[in-house]
Amino acid sequence: MVVTSIRGPSNSLPFIGDALLFLGLTPEGIYKFGSGLFKQYGKVFHFWLGHTSALVVADPKYYKHILFNSNVISKPKQYELLSYITGDGLIANKSSTKWYGRHKIITPAFHYKLLNQYIEIFDKNSIELTQQLETYADGRTVLDAYFWTARSTLAIILETVLDTKYNPDNIDHATYVHNILEVMHLFGERAVRPWLHDEFFYKLLDSKNYRKSQRLLKSVNGFYDKILQRKRQAYELERTTSLENVSENGTHDNDVLGFERQRKPFIDILLRSQINGKPLTDQDIRDEIYTIIIAGNDTTANALAYTMYAVSCYPEIQQRIYQEISQVLGNFHQRSLTMNDLNAMKYLESTIKEAMRMYTIVPIFARYLFEDIKIDDKVIPAGTTVAFLSLFSNSDPEIFSRPDEFLPERFLNDSLNTLDPFAFIPFAGGPRKCIGGRFALLQMKCTMIRLLLHYEFIRLGSEPRPAYSVGMHSKNGINIAIYFINEKWANKRMGHDTISAIGFQYNRILCPAIDFILDAIFTLSVTMVLLQSTIDGKPLSNEDIREEVDTFMFEGHDTTTSGLAHTLYLLARHPNAQQKAYEEVQQVLNKSKTEPITMKDLQNLKYLECVIKEALRLHPSVPLIARVSEGEFKIGDFTLPRNTHVILSLYAVGRDPKYFSNPDDFLPERFLSENTTKMHPFAFVPFSAGPRNCVGQKFAMLEMKMIIGKVLRDYEILPLGPDIMPIMSLILRSTTGMGEKLVTDEYSS
Repeated sequence: MVVTSIRGPSNSLPFIGDALLFLGLTPEGIYKFGSGLFKQYGKVFHFWLGHTSALVVADPKYYKHILFNSNVISKPKQYELLSYITGDGLIANKSSTKWYGRHKIITPAFHYKLLNQYIEIFDKNSIELTQQLETYADGRTVLDAYFWTARSTLAIILETVLDTKYNPDNIDHATYVHNILEVMHLFGERAVRPWLHDEFFYKLLDSKNYRKSQRLLKSVNGFYDKILQRKRQAYELERTTSLENVSENGTHDNDVLGFERQRKPFIDILLRSQINGKPLTDQDIRDEIYTIIIAGNDTTANALAYTMYAVSCYPEIQQRIYQEISQVLGNFHQRSLTMNDLNAMKYLESTIKEAMRMYTIVPIFARYLFEDIKIDDKVIPAGTTVAFLSLFSNSDPEIFSRPDEFLPERFLNDSLNTLDPFAFIPFAGGPRKCIGGRFALLQMKCTMIRLLLHYEFIRLGSEPRPAYSVGMHSKNGINIAIYFINEKWANKRMGHDTISAIGFQYNRILCPAIDFILDAIFTLSVTMVLLQSTIDGKPLSNEDIREEVDTFMFEGHDTTTSGLAHTLYLLARHPNAQQKAYEEVQQVLNKSKTEPITMKDLQNLKYLECVIKEALRLHPSVPLIARVSEGEFKIGDFTLPRNTHVILSLYAVGRDPKYFSNPDDFLPERFLSENTTKMHPFAFVPFSAGPRNCVGQKFAMLEMKMIIGKVLRDYEILPLGPDIMPIMSLILRSTTGMGEKLVTDEYSS
């Protein structure tokens, strides 16, 4: 019986099925390839891979009915490829009897209450990673985050699994780390080439990599076997001693037998375990060790690296995580982390989960059906291999609103109530889910906490180019830079590349704006115009002129300064907008810094003008304006009588979803010319409107474009300090200042 009621490719060939679809497929091309199939056939489709009937799904409804079916615990023969490395370990094992036995042994080691014993190791290794990165914490050195997280994660696994403290100066340890990473790389390349899955064809068609993988596996096995032999000898000696104590005392002591409550590495648990009264063989133990290393290292290291990258792209998220860490740890940053600390880091956990959604770490997993399963009106027959592509369900707008945006808030408790419980399963689901998911999450939280207490993550280098295999890697690395934020160190660096390492209030940076206005008043033609003007044939008095100068100073200084400060604040916290504005500035102001900037230059800064307008929409310099009606007039169904005081809230209108979609989001693109045609002509009036509007609005816009353009040409703006706390008076201000940090263009290049 085959699947007949579900669409799929119709040009299957004898013996090979639809395998030709995969011909020439590269790890980088998988997403585009899969997107095309889902677009053509929908979220569920069927195809043939040789004689294998395969159902591909990206629908949580199918996840629920198949993954969480207690009778579906078998994995398809494609997992035999993984057994090339892991043997009959927990992941690749196809025998339900053997799987149940191994699962029963291993699961207790990852019980939530027992995970507390590993936190000390997580914390210690995270601190060591922090120390290793100090040399590169200058903010300008591009780091491949995965390079570092992979080694840190392997060090943790070595200690928790093999009871071996990683020493990078030990040649055996360094060789092991290099070889296991190479093994996983070769496995990933082979996994996306179905014609290489059979070992015979792997030897025939890719003999070079086959021989290389054999050599690497032999070396890795030798490393394991040395440790296993040493541990088994120690266990046998301990066991003999404990039996002698039993014969002498008539009872045994659990502490002597080694079941005491102190931390036990994974290998000790395996050595002490039995299935049907028989101890595990060395091969059994090696299979499970391989399994946890393959499953635990690559996925955790990738998830950590992508989380670091995402945080570097969104400084406002990074700042919020740092605030959460400071709130939980208080002034005791140097103390050891505890389970309670990690559990309290809700926003950090949401950020990690969002990174695992957006950069799906395990893009595909599969199950094999030994019995028919009915879902709605469709029957999935026994003998079908079901492939779950979480890569595509994680980016489905019907499941996750605005899926292309990085929004950790979607995983906070209130938001989870509206999320399908089967929509997000980064560690798979059901009986054969990853039992180390909680272990991995605690480890990642430890590492992120220690890194963020010492470093600021900065986006630098090329963007990741996803290359999908067993996990999601990047063809060109997962690149970031880090900047050391230790206060003592920062003070030593003051005056070099960084203008300020501790932030500043907006009026300090905007002194040039004040000078600009004063020059305009006292050295340009404004005062001359006033001196030469007459009203009803009479010249203006000194008092008249003073009043107009005071007006110009108030309207031109405080309001423009507020607009400038809020624009810089928002650019610091929205690096994508800053990058686009920077690129425009570089293109338009591509001249010597000694050359004057012209009116034409400023007019060509279209995107920068959109940035300023969007800042003024969110934070209008003058949040309220007022008028008094001198006569009765009607608006809709309302009649305003004479002498009515009308207060117009620019702040409220600017955040009204009726006039601005996603009003709380910073989206400069909404002010591009092609988008403003849909905008109400009076929804955005930052300089007021009508006869009493601000006559200096063009002056102010040119001034702001000039100053911000020059700042962006020379500096990168980074967030620093607390979020703004708006306070409304005549001018919109912030009680907490508007902290940011400037870094020279040499610093960020």
